[in-house]
Amino acid sequence: MGTAINVLDNYRLELSFPVIISLFILWLDIVSSFTLLRVQYYRRGLSKKRLLAGALCLFVSFLGVQPLRSRDFFLRNGLEPAMWDPETTQACNGFLVNFTAMYSFSRPSEPQGYSTQKVKQIAQQYPSDLAGDASGPNIIFIMNESWADFTRTGQLDTSEPVTPFIDSLAESGEAVYGNTVVPVVGAGTSCSEFEALTGASYFFGLSSNPYGFYTYPGMASSAENMKQLGYQSRAQHLMPAANWNRSSGFPRLGFEDFISLEDVEDVEIFRGLPTDAASYKELVHMFDAGNGPQYLFCITAQNHGGYDTGLAVNSQLEILSPAGSYPCAQEYLRLLQKTDAAFAELVNYFRAQPEPTIILMFGDHLPAVEEEFLNATLPENDIFALYTTPFILWANYDLGLDKSASEVTMSSNYLFSYLLETADLPMTGLQKMLRTLYAEYPVISVAGVLDRDGNYINAAAAADLPLIRDYSYMQYNYLVKHAKTASEFYQFHQ
Repeated sequence: MGTAINVLDNYRLELSFPVIISLFILWLDIVSSFTLLRVQYYRRGLSKKRLLAGALCLFVSFLGVQPLRSRDFFLRNGLEPAMWDPETTQACNGFLVNFTAMYSFSRPSEPQGYSTQKVKQIAQQYPSDLAGDASGPNIIFIMNESWADFTRTGQLDTSEPVTPFIDSLAESGEAVYGNTVVPVVGAGTSCSEFEALTGASYFFGLSSNPYGFYTYPGMASSAENMKQLGYQSRAQHLMPAANWNRSSGFPRLGFEDFISLEDVEDVEIFRGLPTDAASYKELVHMFDAGNGPQYLFCITAQNHGGYDTGLAVNSQLEILSPAGSYPCAQEYLRLLQKTDAAFAELVNYFRAQPEPTIILMFGDHLPAVEEEFLNATLPENDIFALYTTPFILWANYDLGLDKSASEVTMSSNYLFSYLLETADLPMTGLQKMLRTLYAEYPVISVAGVLDRDGNYINAAAAADLPLIRDYSYMQYNYLVKHAKTASEFYQFHQ
């Protein structure tokens, strides 16, 4: 609710007549309940019988709801909920059943065949490296709000370039430009960032908000791992710290510091949201104030929906193709021009820095613009199209990468291990496993799995593949069992 209120300015809240009636009935229920609670039911002679009857009712109720705790109950009865679009199954299942099913599916179930012995055996296959000394480059990891590339199919034509600087980096070979397959569409930012920061995957049935379900004190993550390597690990997001429970989630992931909107004065605001330029200005300030090698994670907010504010009028960009009227898409593309200009300033700043620095920026999800625009510009017959955002990797020194490194596609759970490999830094057992997985299955996503030859594998078939099954065991141990078995797999040897 708090997160929704914080981004409500650019949306319209419409209460339909059935919703109003439902709220009125709810109010009547609350009033009636409090009225009944005031009635003096109990008499001395009847209290034991009433207490026994109440306890019996509670016991029967407890037995009755036990099947609802199991995913198998809902699967057997054809009641699996659509976690990312619950209205589609709510229309068939009804609210109560759909809500209960969503609760059941939000709790990771133990993978078939899981055991502590299996976990130990897998961990032995991927021994973590020694932490060593902090001699690597600075690493800046950016998740750019709603960053998408609609030019991939050649169906989008505009009166002005949308991201000329980013395009020039990619075309020159100075940067690696590829595709990220994320777990959400149009919303759910925290899911994409959780995959990127931890290496966990929503393929295994995770719920929407990870910081409310899966983080715990001392949890191994990219932030904690980088601290073990001698880096400063800090995060920044110029929105309220409580959004998506980051104020509690980030410290559990090991970030030493979390800079939020409450910590910064004179933030440049556009459409009611901090600009990318403001985020990068604070990022540079954090870098300048840091000591030693730094790992900085930044989340932007400028391009957050909705896109019908009419405020992005400082650009003359028009959509020439596809034909039609797309005011939301047009406002969004004008915002991307600001994203491109801000990223150019950030890159040019680090060009002048003597310390070796790597920047990786990726999009958290596609923007919620007109469906007709999405249908006209996204690749046809691509199961992953709605889940695909770009990423760009640039460094102020020669990484030794050639043009073939570009146009790669990977799911967001691989991004950080990819960064470590590029920076030639040590890896934990989990990160080594992820690099092995990536070589065989570059995409492991809620939409399915893609193997190295480009073949699509549906979720049911993929779950039985040995490497992916091992991955599920290690993730369950990591998120549910709090890495109590083989904890050395998730962090460096000291």
